[in-house]
Amino acid sequence: MYQILLVIHSITRWLILFSLLYTIAAAVQGQLSGRPYGRSDTIARSLTTSLTHTQLLVGMTLYVISPLIQVFLANPSQGAAIPAVSFFAIRHALTMFIAIVVMSVGSSLAKRATTAHHKFQLTAIYFSLALVLILSAIPWPFLDDLNRPWFRFQ
Repeated sequence: MYQILLVIHSITRWLILFSLLYTIAAAVQGQLSGRPYGRSDTIARSLTTSLTHTQLLVGMTLYVISPLIQVFLANPSQGAAIPAVSFFAIRHALTMFIAIVVMSVGSSLAKRATTAHHKFQLTAIYFSLALVLILSAIPWPFLDDLNRPWFRFQ
């Protein structure tokens, strides 16, 4: 089950990144052009937020069953000294959680905004901030201590 969830978590990462980029680009374009906030904008915002919530559930499940987290929970001070363990046990989990909260707040505020300009503005700001947080907490393959693949298939 652990390996299956890792594959799902890896695939969903790319779906989230692409949907975030699309939603941010659409919000910036909508704000600059002055066009009305349409159904496709609502769908993009909602889909992106829903994907991140799904990713959160998968991530929380992985957190509970991960061998790295078990090392950390057994001895937090010793586990924190191991770069991969401290990354996943603390930095990755906390930063991703904060990013999802930021995105959810932005989506909720945009949903309730009364003008198209304000909806686009809120979406662009909050989703961009969430994107920066997410990018900072992904275990990229070029990070020496983590060495995770671009795509996980097993």
